[in-house]
Amino acid sequence: MYAGVVDPHVGTGVGRPHPGPRIALGLQEFEGTDPPATGVSDCRMSDYDGMIRHTNTVDAEMTPQIIARTDIRRALVWGALLTVLWVAVALLRPATTFHLAPFLVAAAPPVLLVLDEGASADRASVLRIGVISTALALGAALLLLAIGAMKGPAFEVFPSPLVEAFAFAAVGAVGGIGFGWWRIR
Repeated sequence: MYAGVVDPHVGTGVGRPHPGPRIALGLQEFEGTDPPATGVSDCRMSDYDGMIRHTNTVDAEMTPQIIARTDIRRALVWGALLTVLWVAVALLRPATTFHLAPFLVAAAPPVLLVLDEGASADRASVLRIGVISTALALGAALLLLAIGAMKGPAFEVFPSPLVEAFAFAAVGAVGGIGFGWWRIR
């Protein structure tokens, strides 16, 4: 049974007096300061010893269970920063091809996620961040092509710098996700 003040400001308003706090006993709520006499004697602090443990540990029976979700924001921020850096440098030097930039943009976030000691990564999170970072790399390559900042040479096996960027982003994604899955096995 729970006894306590639920809301001390209920009933306040223009032209109305404050009726007092609402008191909750069990699953019932009563307005005013005096709850009915029945059930009040059942409310003792000794009833709450199971709710509060003085050992600095969490009582699993009294704690709602929450499934932890991996926080991928830090790794995505690094991926976004690498993308911005690649675009900025490519804008300054459009005749130069930065061959490894799409690889790094696609591979770094999944690797950083599993290497972060504060995060608990799972396979789904590694895959999710790998797909997002690959989309960042491909989007940056398309942006650079659209604004004319991808005029540099490509390796001989690729017909254009865009195809090269897509290939390196794909290899980076496979490598980053593969490393992430290997690391959390």
